[in-house]
Amino acid sequence: MNRIIVDTSSILFGFANRHSVFESLSKLDVKYMPMVSKGIINELSIISKNSGAKGASARAGLMEISAKHVEVEDSEIYPDKWIFKRASKGDVAVVTNDTQLARKLARSTVVLKLSKDGTLKNFW
Repeated sequence: MNRIIVDTSSILFGFANRHSVFESLSKLDVKYMPMVSKGIINELSIISKNSGAKGASARAGLMEISAKHVEVEDSEIYPDKWIFKRASKGDVAVVTNDTQLARKLARSTVVLKLSKDGTLKNFW
């Protein structure tokens, strides 16, 4: 099964728009095993302490990561740096809603973005 890195931005964007990036992944023709790093978990944990909608999205994301048994790689380096390092191996795709990150990654790996309607689209 193929692995796909799920970035913090896609998790937050999805829940802010009442969608789960993990559910969207399960609807793709190609089956992907989602993965995050401990650094992404740490980012979500910090954001989850906020009382607003972004905090609620982060809390929902943390619960979904746990409930869906998403693979968590034991790396606490800065998430974007981890994503570049992991993607450079060529064995993963990435889903991110961070346009700047997506542009940099698109040169070397498959990059998907989550749309407001909950569908995943190729980033060009």
